[in-house]
Amino acid sequence: MTTFKLEELPDASTLASGTRVVVLPDASRGKGLLAAFSKKTHARSARCAALLLRGYVNIGAEMEPKTKQDLVFGFVG
Repeated sequence: MTTFKLEELPDASTLASGTRVVVLPDASRGKGLLAAFSKKTHARSARCAALLLRGYVNIGAEMEPKTKQDLVFGFVG
């Protein structure tokens, strides 16, 4: 399993077949003092769409039981 922020998600063709990729909800923070105090997240639908557009298959989503984090995943076909 490999985890990425949405902004760092590579094309599926750059990873080995069968790799499970998880996209975290957290967005990359901007710069500046106020950015340190704001928390931006990407919607589940946006993360699923990004996986689809980059060539991943068997896309799904789940709540991680320990951290309660909303995770989106896909596999390299």
